[in-house]
Formats: sequence, C-alpha cells, structure tokens
Amino acid sequence: MDLLPQQPEPPPQNHQLNAQRKIWLLTYSPPDRYITIEMLKELENLEADECHSTSDRVMVYTYIHLTKRIRQAALERFMEKAKYRYGVTKNEIFGYDAIAYEDGRDDTVPMRSHVAFVMLVTHANAGNPAFKPFTDGEPVLKRGMIFKATHIQHDQIALEYQTKSQLIEYINKLKEEQEEAKQQKSQLIALNQFYQAATDEVSRLRVETAMQSRTIQLLEEQLRAKS
Repeated sequence: MDLLPQQPEPPPQNHQLNAQRKIWLLTYSPPDRYITIEMLKELENLEADECHSTSDRVMVYTYIHLTKRIRQAALERFMEKAKYRYGVTKNEIFGYDAIAYEDGRDDTVPMRSHVAFVMLVTHANAGNPAFKPFTDGEPVLKRGMIFKATHIQHDQIALEYQTKSQLIEYINKLKEEQEEAKQQKSQLIALNQFYQAATDEVSRLRVETAMQSRTIQLLEEQLRAKS
C-alpha cells in the first residue's frame, strides 16, 4: 500500500505579534519630532487617551494608551506612514524593541524596564522640559502606568486637570484637614482658658503673698517695740 506523502507542517504563528494590546512604547528619531494623537488618528485611525513623549539628543520615546486594542501590525503601518509623511523613523536601541509592549514572557524586556519607559519616568520626575504629557485631551500626566511609576502626587496636579476620583480624594483630604484644624482650635481655646485661669491664680497668689509679707512685717515691728 502506497503511503501518502508527508505534508509539511505549517509555519508556527507568532502569537505575540497577533496579540492585541492597548499600551505601547515607541522609540524613534529625529529627537525634535514627537508623535501626537493627531498623527495617530490621521495616519492609522488610532485613538489614544494617553500619549506621553520625551527625548534626549538622539531619540524620542513615546508611551501610548489606546482606547481600543490593536495588533503590532497596525503600529508598523503607522510608523511606515509617519516615516514618509513626517520624517519619523523608528530606531531600536540594542536590547530593546523600537515597538514594545509587555507580554509577561521571560525572554522579553518587561515594559517597566524598557529604556523608553525608564526615560519617560525619569524626565517626568525631574520636570524635564523635553517631557510632553497628554491625558484625556489635556497637557498633563495624571493617571496610567507612567504616572503610577513616578513620584508625582495627586495634589501636585492642577485642580482643573484632576480626574473625578482625584478631586473627590482632594475634597476628602481638605475635610480631614478642616476637622483637624477644628480640633486644634478647640485644644488651643482650652489651653488659652487654662492659661488665663493659671494667670489669674498667679496674680491672686502674688497679692496674697504681698499681703502676708506686709502682715509679717507689721508683727515683727510690734515685737521689736515691746522688747
């Protein structure tokens, strides 16, 4: 009986490239040209609610959080279009992908250890003018992975840029401070009353002591007169 010829195995699919994600890191040049949400929308119809970028003298590092999950192929197309439209060219730093994400595998660099992520956090903490944040249509860093990795506190964000939850937290903090102030005021009033009472008592004792001293002096004079 003739054996059927062995069929070649299909090439393995790259599940990492096919996986859909919202959070991406981009490394590219030139250093004076930043990718913006307008560019993402224009070239590949990508909508981002976070787009934070910074640069050094050689590269630009951008963190984007999209409103919908996409595959890496979509960002590859975007970068190719951006190259011809805006002169933006993706660049890899040795050991780090130019288009990166965190997938949890042992053989990849975790996003928080990626040079782009570290540079963004470092510049945000330092207030470096190269750092340009964008969150929810506003030029501010107030939530997300980059924000959580920085030392920036909620009360350092201008009130007009704070999220609803941050405003609620700020209001609750003010209420706590107000209550503490009321308690301190009550304590000060009590202390003041105690101080006033103590002052009055000291004044009374001074008068009484003076009177006793005068009485003793008169008695001593009478004793001397009789001797």
